[in-house]
Amino acid sequence: MMNTKIVEVENLRKLFPVQKSFLDRLLSKKIEYVHAVDDISFNIKIGEVFCLVGESGCGKSTTGYLIVRLLEPTDGKIIFRGIDITHIKGEELRKLRKEFQIIFQDPYASLNPRMKIGDIIRHPLDIHMIGTREERREKVLSMLKDVGLYPPEQFYDKYPHQLSGGQRQRVAIARVLVLQPKFLVADEPTSMLDVSVQANIVNLMMDLKRRFNLTYLYITHDFGIASKICDRIAVMYLGKIVEIGKREEVLGEPRHPYTIALLTSIPGRKIAGKKLKIRGEVPNAINIPIGCRFYARCPYKKDICQELEPKFTKLSETHYVACHNIEMIKKDWPTLF
Repeated sequence: MMNTKIVEVENLRKLFPVQKSFLDRLLSKKIEYVHAVDDISFNIKIGEVFCLVGESGCGKSTTGYLIVRLLEPTDGKIIFRGIDITHIKGEELRKLRKEFQIIFQDPYASLNPRMKIGDIIRHPLDIHMIGTREERREKVLSMLKDVGLYPPEQFYDKYPHQLSGGQRQRVAIARVLVLQPKFLVADEPTSMLDVSVQANIVNLMMDLKRRFNLTYLYITHDFGIASKICDRIAVMYLGKIVEIGKREEVLGEPRHPYTIALLTSIPGRKIAGKKLKIRGEVPNAINIPIGCRFYARCPYKKDICQELEPKFTKLSETHYVACHNIEMIKKDWPTLF
């Protein structure tokens, strides 16, 4: 039977050691870690748009970097098209990079200001020695057309500072697509752009997905975008996935209080004026609290929440929630539609 999963993540963890001053290192031998990604598991199916949603600092981008192997995982497994790529290095990793790419958040920082646009897009072809010099040029011109930069010849010899933010992000998209990858991580690709051009970039990405048969891991803090483009959504909080399911399940029948709080904070997504408010700050990612990580901010908290970390409860074949108070939440929030 054909494997329909292009990416499988199993118990993935990434801990960053805390940088201390010389004096602090002398006074304490204890090494502390930031728990950026802490034991998460999910899969992404071929052809779907899988959204990772959550507040800034919850571990979304780190997860994306781990999957495309820009960061080395502390623990866990990353399976890409049936191959364990968790610890591959060198030439083996370089060859595999043609299959998966990443679109970075900031188009102003992700493009080399000293390189011309044509050279930036052609660079991956040069690294992988694909085609002749003339064939590479033609491929670059074709990609400029595909991402909506007309006429392509006028953009080929420009520098990044001569382009707008939206045009730069189109160049960044062209650069990753020139290798014809199967899987893309889109790390909040519109958050640094003007509101007026955000929709254009999202529409472009969805059009390219259909034309090139792409699969996306789309990272965002914006449920508005997720509700328009995603097939499945995973909600992340303090390094953990707290809810995962199909778009209509997570948006219409959320069962984690954090998900409900995010959704009801969006204008127009309230039920009879109801809004779930959460107070306080996200706990320290170094000293992770025992039990539920959302305990200190949760209006539904009980004693068990402080003592025992909740495991995933299966609500349907595709909908899972990590919470001790699902029945109470279901009663108060039967649906958000």
